[in-house]
Amino acid sequence: MTSRLVSSFKKINWTYSAVTHFLRQTKQISHLSISQKCKISNFQRKFDVKTAGTGISLCLLEVKKASCQTTDNITAPDPSTLLSETLVRNASFAVVESTTAFLSQVTVGLVESCEQYTKALYILMKLMDYRLKVLGNRESEQKIADLIIEARASVNKLKSRNQELQLLYMSAYNLVNEASTAAYTAGSEFHSTVATSMIQSSDVHLSKFQRDLKDAEAEMREMEANVIHVESEYMEKKMQAQDNRDVENDDFLNIEKQNVETDSKANHANFQHDGSFDAEKFENET
Repeated sequence: MTSRLVSSFKKINWTYSAVTHFLRQTKQISHLSISQKCKISNFQRKFDVKTAGTGISLCLLEVKKASCQTTDNITAPDPSTLLSETLVRNASFAVVESTTAFLSQVTVGLVESCEQYTKALYILMKLMDYRLKVLGNRESEQKIADLIIEARASVNKLKSRNQELQLLYMSAYNLVNEASTAAYTAGSEFHSTVATSMIQSSDVHLSKFQRDLKDAEAEMREMEANVIHVESEYMEKKMQAQDNRDVENDDFLNIEKQNVETDSKANHANFQHDGSFDAEKFENET
């Protein structure tokens, strides 16, 4: 395979040399245009033979097109483009582009944060609702309590991240607003309009996710209030039941005590004054 490639390269190189020699002999190559000369030159540059050790490998190398521009195309810069006003306007272009790109990236990050935070809130609410259904089952309550602790940690982490991105978004918002004002003052009304449109677009895109997040936080507050109410009622009922059991136990003990005292008095009355036991009287009382 290598020998075939080398042979092909030799044929191509020989053909190129023959064509070049023929054109030189007929003095026609001097009349060719610059682009045609570049095509002939680039035709040979596309192939390169490299030797490594004892083997020969033919490599097809990508070669960029040679610049065929002549000094005739080089023109002096327009002095009007070097004026202070023009330079300031061009700088305002760069400021608007950089600030809008920054605002776009922050908006995307904030949208993702809102989605994750909202999802974590609903997961926590489901766990809290399930906990209310298993009140009284200690084993299930313990398992759900562990899951709730883990879910709360995730919610707190996502909430902190969301707050940081909110502050960053406000900073980016103010930067774009200032860049829009600067571009308008510099005379670039178009870029000022672009910056203003970017601000409005980011607000519209972000408002839906922020609204969903606020709804989730409102539901979370209602769920927490409901959990406190239900658990307090459950504890009151539990304590009341415990008190009732204690009262019943006390009543039972009092009844037993009264029975013991009654039996003791009866037995004491069955004895005669001399200490002998009156069996007939005890039988009648019985």
